[in-house]
Formats: sequence, structure tokens, C-alpha cells
Amino acid sequence: MEGTLTQKLGNWQQVVLDNLEAYAVFVIDLDGTVLTWQPGVENVLGYNEASFVGQKLHLIYTQVDRDAGVPEQEMRIAQQTGRAQDERWHLKADGSLFWALGIVTPLYDAGTLIGFTKILRDNTRRKRETVALQERESQLGFALEAGELGTWSLDVRTGLLRFDARCRELFGAPKRVRYKEVLERIHPKDRADVWGAVRAALAPSSSNTFEVKFRPTEFHSPRWLFVQGKCDFEREGTAQRPRRFVGVMKDVTEQTNREQTMEQLAYRDTLTELANRFFFEKQAETLLALARRHRRKMHLIYIDLDGFKEVNDTQGHAAGDDLLVQVAQRFRARVRSSDLLGRLGGDEFVALVEGDADAKTVGERYLEPFEEPFDVQGQPVHIGASIGVAEYPEEGGTLGALMSSADVAMYEAKRSGGGVKVADLQPPEL
Repeated sequence: MEGTLTQKLGNWQQVVLDNLEAYAVFVIDLDGTVLTWQPGVENVLGYNEASFVGQKLHLIYTQVDRDAGVPEQEMRIAQQTGRAQDERWHLKADGSLFWALGIVTPLYDAGTLIGFTKILRDNTRRKRETVALQERESQLGFALEAGELGTWSLDVRTGLLRFDARCRELFGAPKRVRYKEVLERIHPKDRADVWGAVRAALAPSSSNTFEVKFRPTEFHSPRWLFVQGKCDFEREGTAQRPRRFVGVMKDVTEQTNREQTMEQLAYRDTLTELANRFFFEKQAETLLALARRHRRKMHLIYIDLDGFKEVNDTQGHAAGDDLLVQVAQRFRARVRSSDLLGRLGGDEFVALVEGDADAKTVGERYLEPFEEPFDVQGQPVHIGASIGVAEYPEEGGTLGALMSSADVAMYEAKRSGGGVKVADLQPPEL
């Protein structure tokens, strides 16, 4: 046994070559003719010994590389520098292409160059993975650019945030910044939302993702940013601990402004910017439900302008619109901020007010804006108002009932020449 092993070790170079099955290793002479073969040649290139030895090195190169003189160039570089190495496409015996790392080294005998050793390793799989990765990176880069997205990462252990160029442009922060400093650059009203979203994503039982919208403080004009992030965890013993966040950032200022405009159109009267009928009724239902639960008194005030039609008919619709805007402004300036105000249409306004004050006193508060004349197109204009007040729950347990009671009271006030009339539902006579 020992003799056999000794004999094999006596030719140890051949033993090594025969076991390098993942590599094609062979010798060529100065003319590029193949002189040797080993099993790796067949594994990598598909040639057996008989079909490979004696062939020209050009055999394994593409036609493009042959025409460009690549085989000769490799031997020349190896002779000059002691090693020629590159990666390129090669040909197998069946004509198929594979991507290989190739190394050519010179062989000397007593200082005289006698040939070269060529080593090839099939790296096709790695090449394809690299190409696929590059394609994904290219696609991701295009998607980020097309979507105007920035990327960021947060090391949870160090609290260090890293922003790419787009994020730095959007957020107004340096490339590297501490998480606490980032919070200080967020609008005070939005910080709790941001921190709450991040904290929720840190829980191992959650989806570990978050999204939040906030305003940075670095810009004079309001800017809204939308951020999405995902937390990666790592195992420490039996515990899962957060390692880092990765995410994207996008400027959604235009979208947010558009949404606010749409909300304005959907919920606000476009002329006075008070709540429109739809939004007033929606909010009023919610307030009445709270009043019912907590047994609070509320008043619904129905207001119809006296003298508005004459202004609109004699001075035109522009003057009428101007007058309505001024009336709405005076309401907002003189009544409580907690009062729910709305315009039902035309010259009719409505309010829902919480409090234990006397109903007539509450209604008279809405007469105060009419004590001074309005300036319409440079002319003083005096108008009044007829106001009906209905108490909740005495004059109606629902919004519809309250509106009806207040409307009846308002018409009674108008027939009496204006002012305030409190609804008084008398029980039917038997």
C-alpha cells in the first residue's frame, strides 16, 4: 500500500491534475497547439483526449475572438508579464458557449520559453446570476427614477440613517444622520405619527412594515413626504432582534394638495368655505350621537338672510356673492371655534352649538354680525337675519327633526320681521 502511494506521489503533479475535475488544465506549445489533456478538459470543454490533443488553441475561442487575435494576445501578455487573465465566452465541443475564467502562464525550461499552461473554469452560472442581478438593479434603478423615489436605511443598533441623493434632496438632510436628528427635522405635529409607525414595525409579531406621511421642516413652502419601510430581524440566541430598516421616500406634496382640494370641493361650500350641506349633516350626526351618549344639550340654529335678495337683484350676483362671503367671515370671527357652521345654499346658513345657555341667547349671538353694515362694492349695505333655534333633545331627537323644528321657527321669525325665534313644540290638543 505504501509503495503504491509512494509511486503515485512520485508523479504528484499528475495526481493533482487528474483530480481537478472542475478545471480544464492543459499545455500548449509556442504555436498554440494543445499538447496535454486531463479529465477536467472533458468535464469543462467536452473533449476527450484523442479529439483534443494536437488541436490548435483557436478551437475553444469564438470566431469574434479568433478574428481579433485574442489567443495570440493572451500568450503574448503571459510572456511579457508572467500571467494573462480574463473572463470571456468560450466554445465547447458541441458548439455551445460558456463563460469562463481563463489564466495563461508561461512555461520555461532552463530559462527558455517552451510553451504555456492554460487553465479554464466554467463561470457561466455566476455570469448569469451577475447579469440577472445587474438587470434587476437596472430595473430597480429605472423604477426608482421613474417613480422619483429615494432609498434609505437605518441601523437599529447604532441609530444611524443613510440617505441616497434623492432622499437628501427631498428631506434636506446629510448623507448620514442620527435617527434622533431626523425626528427633529420633522414637523412637530407629525413626529408622533412617525415614531408610532416605526415603533409598531419593531414588534416581531407585526408585519414589520410601516408607511407614514409627514412634513419636513427644512423648507419654506410646505412639503409632504411619504415613507415606506421594512424592518429586518436577526436571531440572537432564542430572541429575534431588529437589525435594520430599509425603505423608500417619495414627494407627495402635489398629490396631498390635490386631495385637500378634492376634500375642499366635496365637503366645503366653494364660495364661503363653510361646510356644505353634505358635510354639515355628516358632522352634525356625529356630534348629536356624542351628545346623546353624554346627555349634553345642543342647539341647532337655522339662519335666513333678510334683504339679501334685494342686493342680489339690484347690484348683481357678484355683489351678492361678496355679501355672502362677508357674512360667513363674520360668523367665523364672532362665534365659538367649536360651533359647527355650514351653508345650506342660497342665503341660508346653519349652525350646531353645544352648551347649556338659553336658546334665545344662543340665537342672538348669530345676530351680532348684522349690527354693522357690510361694505359691498364700496357701498355700505345693511341686511338682517331671521333665525330659528331648536334645542336638542327637547325639540327633536334626530338631526332631521331638529332641522325641521328650527326651519319652522325661522319662518315664524321672518313673519315677525326678523330676529330670533325659539322652536316650541306644543303637544297636540286632545
